[in-house]
Amino acid sequence: MMHLYSKFETTLANFIILEENKVQKKFKKKYQHLFQPKIFSNLLKINQKNIIKLYEIDEINKTLTYEYFDSISLRECLKLNNNINITMLKKILKDIAISIDYLHQHNIAHIDINDTNILINTSFEVKLNDFDFIEIFDKEKESLKQIDILSFALLVYRIIQLPYQWNSIKDLKLEYCIDNLDYSSCISFFNTLELR
Repeated sequence: MMHLYSKFETTLANFIILEENKVQKKFKKKYQHLFQPKIFSNLLKINQKNIIKLYEIDEINKTLTYEYFDSISLRECLKLNNNINITMLKKILKDIAISIDYLHQHNIAHIDINDTNILINTSFEVKLNDFDFIEIFDKEKESLKQIDILSFALLVYRIIQLPYQWNSIKDLKLEYCIDNLDYSSCISFFNTLELR
């Protein structure tokens, strides 16, 4: 039996942090249409270090039980932390890209990639969060991946526009898109950026 640890809420849902490092999410009545157990069940098989783990779907109580990750959003982190250097930023962006690519390999499009849905802890570990709008795609709907790719490109663009004193912002250019990531369509976008 898990016991209540603490509570918090967002616009869409109420959350209860449970013992055993888990958090339970229940959509508010107005947003219960977002509770889609059939779609969310695809997340149960996802096991990647940069993606918040879904442990359980309770269709009776309409709750989702996720991994608890003590963190803040990337947006908050960038506002609070002026000492993020270019190496840390590259690692953060690479981890985000890898998590998106992993979802795509499992035919899942996140659809809502932004700096509030990326969590980061004090050790600068990164996890993709908030799967309320995910879509499952097949060959016919593969264009859904492009939504994530464009959202990721916009996220990177927004980050490099922040007023930080990067040593060499050009070092950032496409270095997070390495190994076998499926982000080649971002290349032309990044080539058009005016990087200092």
